[in-house]
Amino acid sequence: MRKIFWGIVSAILFSQSLISQQIDHINGGRFSKRIEYNLLWLETGYNLDSKGDIEKRFFGDFNAPVEFFFEPPFSVPYGFRMVRDTLKRSYVLEIKQITNYREAQNEVQSKYPLRGVSDLSLPKDTIDQITMQNRENIRKSFEEIKNLYKIENHSFPISDQFSAILFRVCC
Repeated sequence: MRKIFWGIVSAILFSQSLISQQIDHINGGRFSKRIEYNLLWLETGYNLDSKGDIEKRFFGDFNAPVEFFFEPPFSVPYGFRMVRDTLKRSYVLEIKQITNYREAQNEVQSKYPLRGVSDLSLPKDTIDQITMQNRENIRKSFEEIKNLYKIENHSFPISDQFSAILFRVCC
């Protein structure tokens, strides 16, 4: 099991190191590698400006030396980060994923359903009203779903050698 785990992590890391700038991926989609200031200038706290809501839920209110987050369209987001253990002696690899992705999707879809328009002979103001309601339901579902997600965390201690390689490859 550990060999499979490390094989997957290694494959992700080393394949991502080949794509260090924002470019089109062969199978579609875009990747970006960000290196940015960790702390806010003239303010206290970490620079979390480029993180989305789900990424903030995954990684909390601080930046780790290495963070990887992947949010595929219409699929389960996942990520990992490298942090120091509680005694600050060694590094730990934290792997995070959402465990109730489909259930949360179904819950917001039933709570905020979208209404289709099959009869194009409806008055324009009725179609506009349906469109406005659909937009509002989409906004509400995006707002609510991020709080419904349950995030599972697995932590593994890693060696200093592996943490150095991980940092070098990712940064």
